[in-house]
This record gives sequence, C-alpha cells and structure tokens, in this order.
Amino acid sequence: MSSWFPFEYRDVEAWRKDGLPLSTPSNEAAKHLDAAIAQFALMDSDPAQGGFMASMTQVNEADPDCNMSKILMLELQAQERGPIVDDTMKKKCLAFKDQPKKVALSSWEEKHLECALALSENDMLMACNIWENILVDHPKDMASLQMLYFGHLNTGRRRGLRDSVLRVLDHYAPHDRYYGNLYGKLCFGYEENNQFDLGFKAGTKALEHTPKDIWAVHAMSHVYHETSRSDDGVTFLERIEKDWVDNPSPIKRHVWWHKSLYYFDLGDYEDAISLYDNTIKPLAFEEKMAFSLSDAASLLLRLQSQDAPKGLNLKERWCELGQVYKDHLSNSIGNVFYDFHPLVTFMFGDNQDGGLKLQEQIQDQARSVTKSKDFNCCVANKVGVGLAEATIAYARQDYTQAVEHLNPIRYDVFEYLGGSHAQKDVIHIMLLDAAQKSGQVNLAKQLLAERLAWNGSSLKNDQSTFNNRMASKMTMMH
Repeated sequence: MSSWFPFEYRDVEAWRKDGLPLSTPSNEAAKHLDAAIAQFALMDSDPAQGGFMASMTQVNEADPDCNMSKILMLELQAQERGPIVDDTMKKKCLAFKDQPKKVALSSWEEKHLECALALSENDMLMACNIWENILVDHPKDMASLQMLYFGHLNTGRRRGLRDSVLRVLDHYAPHDRYYGNLYGKLCFGYEENNQFDLGFKAGTKALEHTPKDIWAVHAMSHVYHETSRSDDGVTFLERIEKDWVDNPSPIKRHVWWHKSLYYFDLGDYEDAISLYDNTIKPLAFEEKMAFSLSDAASLLLRLQSQDAPKGLNLKERWCELGQVYKDHLSNSIGNVFYDFHPLVTFMFGDNQDGGLKLQEQIQDQARSVTKSKDFNCCVANKVGVGLAEATIAYARQDYTQAVEHLNPIRYDVFEYLGGSHAQKDVIHIMLLDAAQKSGQVNLAKQLLAERLAWNGSSLKNDQSTFNNRMASKMTMMH
C-alpha cells in the first residue's frame, strides 16, 4: 500500500527526469509546484502544505518569475471564467505571452500556454486536443492529465475518460504516488463506457493501493450504482467511511450524494431526505458551488418524480435551494448541465420568473453557436433549448409537452451534455415519469427497457429497486 501525504516532492532535476522541463532555476519553487499539482490531482490537502493555493503562493514566493505556476493558474482560471462575452481572460493570457521572461518558456510550457489561450475562448475541445498532444511527449504530466480528464467529463466524451488514462498508465509503477489514483480514474472511465467488470477490477486495485483516494471511492460508487447493486453500495461506503469522510474536497460531499442515490433506488426515501437535510444540503449551502448545488437539486428532482413520497415537504426545500441559487442568474458560466439544475429548482420553488429568465439565457446562448468557439453554445443549441422547454413543462405538470420536447433529444443529452451517467440519469427519470403520467404507457415501457439495457439488468416482481417500482406502476395502468 502506498503512503498518502506527505510525498517526496520533486526538484528541478527530478522534474526533468520525468520529461517535464521546468524553466525555473529554483528547486524550492519546483517542489512547491509539485505539491500543488499533487493536491490538485489527488483532490486532497497535504497538511504540511496547507492546500493547493497555499502551495501556489509558496511557489511564487520562492520564484516570482516561475512561468509554469503562472500558466497553470491561467489554465484553471480560464475554465472558471464568466459569460462568453467577457474577454478578460484572453487579454490576461495574451499579456503573459507577450511580456518579457527572465527565463524562456520550454516547449512543454508553451503548449500549456496554448491551452490557456484556447480556454480563454471557451474552446474546451481545442484545449483537450492540446493536452492530449502534450501527454504524447510528456506522459507523466499529471496536471495535463487531470485537466484533460475533466475536460472529457465536462464535454460528455466518455471514451476519453477511459482512453486518456490507458494511454499513460504504462509509464507509472506501483511506487509512484499517482498509481492508485490512475486506476481510480480508469475505474470511472470503464464504468462510463459500460465496462463494469473492468471498472470494478480497476477500482479494487486503486483502493488496495491507496485507500484514501477519494476519486477511487467515488468511481466505485458509480460502479455499484450503475449495476443496480445499491445494497452493496451502501455497505461499501459505510465499510470504508473512515478513509474518505475527512477528505476536504467537494468530492466527499458528492460521495454522500451517491449514498443518497442508493437509498432512492431502494425506495428508502426517508433515509435519502435525511441525508439531504443533515449532510448534502449543509455542505452544498456552505460551498455554494454549482457542482455541489447540482447534487442537491438532482436528489430533490428524483424525489419529486415520486410525488413527494410519504408527504415530504419538497416545496420548502426547493425554495431554500432557490435562495442559494439566486445569484446564478448573473453568474452563470453558460454550462447547460449546471444551468439545468437551478432552472428546475426555480420552477419547483417560488421563482418561476427566474426559471424563465434562465431559459432565455440558454436560448440566447444557442443562437450564438455560429459565431463562437464555445463548446457550451453547441450544447445549448443541440440539447439546452429542448431540455429547458421540457423542464418547464414538467414542473407545470404538462407532461405531454415535457415528453414532446425531451424524448427526441434524450440520446443527445447523454452524448453532448457534461457530467456522468448518474448525474444525467435524473433527466431520463424525468422523461420516464412524464411519459407515465401523460398516459403514454407504451413509450414508458420502452424507456424502461432502455434503462434495463444500459446495464443488462432485469426486472423482479417486487419493489426493491426504482426500475421495479416503475414497472409495477405501468402494470397497474392497464
């Protein structure tokens, strides 16, 4: 088993031996940059370093002219930029490119700067291509792999999640700090491509190597969910809870969300809402991040589809969540996946005007598709407009209209929209529920057949899973 933090961080020569030519002459800066990237890639905090930003500050203190630390921050900031009309990041990247350097950029660093420039125009697909090219010559560039991996996740390119890891895996040995993390990444990549047995093996190997790797825990949670092994999933997370419960990253809260999905699948709605009230909601409201809030909205929508089981007061919870989401209207980065969740929150809460305004923003974004490199504009045009129409109709209980808008784009939702299958599955649940409630029984049965085909599962004549309960409802409709 590999140890966790602290690691032996690399000096300039060690970076060079790994094929990564840093332009800084400072060994201290090199070590702090290595620490920053380790915390970034492993989604954890080295107590001796104080977290990613603390390490980056120490890089700049050791070498104020360290090129790679500045470029990495440009890449990260460009991915968090505001509306597409804002060219601040592009100007910032060009200013850095043009300013005189004490030490010239290496060719490797120049390629990272190209990525930052692509990202400053929201051209995520171009950035992914550049990161892939970087990894051909620099397979141990974990910063590139981490950003590429999530670039694939955020653009719906599930094969990239698997293949980006497989291409570099042979360059790592069991003594490498990232060995277990890579197998955790591979586990998730396999799972998203329906290769569940391979995913389980990779995830098991990851956790045997580094039990505290939060991404490996998360990836295995997906495998249990997608193979309809919710009872086993609950047992798994509870058995290893000590290894992930103190992780400082938002992924820890996301793992709690996965546990709530197991409860939902099993029909344990009271346990699901209890987990929402006591853990998911407080953490999401504290973080106020789109990622965290989307999990809260996603769970509420699943429960909403079951007609507020046992009298649960979902309206009050929707309104609470809507209050936290209220700044999203002015701060949206134009990501359809992250716009869908506040939209459904506003519509089921008490801010229908906000929902309609968000719909208008998605429509405006879709109209920009011909004059923008922004991948999000393509997604808005391909699925965003229809998804918004369907969501509003569903919230208004116009289930026929919801089906009319959503059914034709259901495959595109899973191909183009960012996020995992589990995250996007709530949209299929919404469609299935709308088909059933609008009396379209034949369509509902066919949609249920699609769900079963996803993981090769079969129905049982009981109420043990969500799919079984939906099948039972359809039987009673005849």
